[in-house]
Amino acid sequence: MRRASIPALFIFVLLASPGWAADEEMLRANVASFQGALSLKDYDSAERYLKEAMRLGEELYGPRDPRVALMTGNLAETYLAADLHRQALITFEKAQALYDPQTDDGRRGIIRAVIGRAKARPRADDSPAAGRLYAEAEDKAEAWFGKDSRELADAKVMRADYIYLSPTPDATRMKRLYDDAADIYRKIDGESSPELVHIYHQYGKVRLAMDNARSAIEYFDRALGVLKTHKQRDRELMVRATMIQALDKIGDEERCIAETELFAVLLGEGDRKDAKPLVRVPPSYPVSAAQMGTQGWVQFTYGINKHGHVVNPTVVKADPPGVFEKSALKAFEKWRYAPKVIGGQTVDSDGYEIIITYDLQNR
Repeated sequence: MRRASIPALFIFVLLASPGWAADEEMLRANVASFQGALSLKDYDSAERYLKEAMRLGEELYGPRDPRVALMTGNLAETYLAADLHRQALITFEKAQALYDPQTDDGRRGIIRAVIGRAKARPRADDSPAAGRLYAEAEDKAEAWFGKDSRELADAKVMRADYIYLSPTPDATRMKRLYDDAADIYRKIDGESSPELVHIYHQYGKVRLAMDNARSAIEYFDRALGVLKTHKQRDRELMVRATMIQALDKIGDEERCIAETELFAVLLGEGDRKDAKPLVRVPPSYPVSAAQMGTQGWVQFTYGINKHGHVVNPTVVKADPPGVFEKSALKAFEKWRYAPKVIGGQTVDSDGYEIIITYDLQNR
């Protein structure tokens, strides 16, 4: 399988029951191995361990036991994370049929399976079907848990996220879904609801994509305000990364430097040899090269100062020589990175390399 993001895990909650015999201990061992494989993003091993756990579960508890249904749902999530969409779709359908619609846990499982089926649909080829499935998940959540339920809010967010990633997103519908979900979260948790972080971040990214960086910054600030109460390191890194892009767009250099340094410290200490840009300025394609159909690349060595700026960029090699160097250097000098951190402080560093390519198809 390909390796992708790790799916959510729920198995251990239902499997922690007393009085297990040898087969039950083996089942638990396979579940633990499954979770370990997921933590390493080793989906082939994860699939193997979980299938063995499912086989044991069916023998011990019966094929329609809630624990078997939950493992089936997790297998579908694993396929989805590995980008095996056909297997994911088939397995989500199986899981949905196994969940008990007479229990709250079973209903939540059904909703997750319906959303999983929507995610497993090829976006470009089957977006109407996926949209109908997201709507079905919303309808079930409202019917089973009520119009002010977390389950309904979660379903609305999932549908809005899908619209956000669509080739031609319906901004009005997306905002309505996010707004409705945010209202529900506020009713449940108040203004500091941790779920609002994702919504504010999405709002900000939409405005940043529309070249409204100042409005984006307002939403990123709201997200960071909630994160002061509910610490989520990975989420904070994502919000601060997009905040830096917005600040760079409006030319707020002082705050951009401050945010870059905060981001680097939050990221932690390390050599940053795999440095990835927080702000990437695409180079302009030389007109004469484009007219002649010339493609190529430029290789630089460079350093990163304590504020995240590129310093001492030096051309190592270019192909073809004398064509793209000036354009590449002009753009690259505007890039911004997370600087190296030592002892909780950002410091200058060097020894980095990068190749900037010029491709007419992706200009």
